[in-house]
Amino acid sequence: MVDVPHPNRDDLVWYVAYGSNLARTRFLAYLTGGAGPGESGHHDGARNPALPCDDRAVRIDRRLIFTGRSRRWGGGVCAVVRSSDVIDQCLGRAWLITAGQLLDVWHQENAGVTFDGVPWSELDRHGHVDDPSGRHRRLDRLDPIDGVPAVTITCGPEMEAEQTPPTKAYLDTVSAGLTEAWQLETREAARYLTDMNASAMKLSRNAGR
Repeated sequence: MVDVPHPNRDDLVWYVAYGSNLARTRFLAYLTGGAGPGESGHHDGARNPALPCDDRAVRIDRRLIFTGRSRRWGGGVCAVVRSSDVIDQCLGRAWLITAGQLLDVWHQENAGVTFDGVPWSELDRHGHVDDPSGRHRRLDRLDPIDGVPAVTITCGPEMEAEQTPPTKAYLDTVSAGLTEAWQLETREAARYLTDMNASAMKLSRNAGR
């Protein structure tokens, strides 16, 4: 594992994960390169392969859904969407990394981010920024954590209605991350994911009527 000092500790951001990147070994593949556990394919890693400065369990004021069809996992993957229901929340894990690392993570999630830097001014104005293409093309601003900006990466709005069941390998990885970050037992993590998926599917069916 590579442990490189962060070159600019004032240039930090909390990247908030809610799916497979809840798991530490899986997320570190985005920084140091290689394949994460239980998946096929290779991650290029970040230009700065430093490990996260910190991480913590957080609640995200978004609704969790499973959408799309991942070539890496073979089924639907997690995304978070804004909701008018104030009780909609999901479990996340915030990783304290540099803004440059965030862009590299976004590029690997989206396969082609066109921004040269984090577009903070646009995030401040609109609350989110969309890259022109890709499935996980939205950078979504969350409430700051300890005064440090926080963002998550999620799907574009066109994917919200494309509810797709996840594979067992994907759910096992998300479950492992929930166990790490939230100290959930395996059955508790499985119940949480089942409940989130059932709730999202019900809302999707109701919206289509």
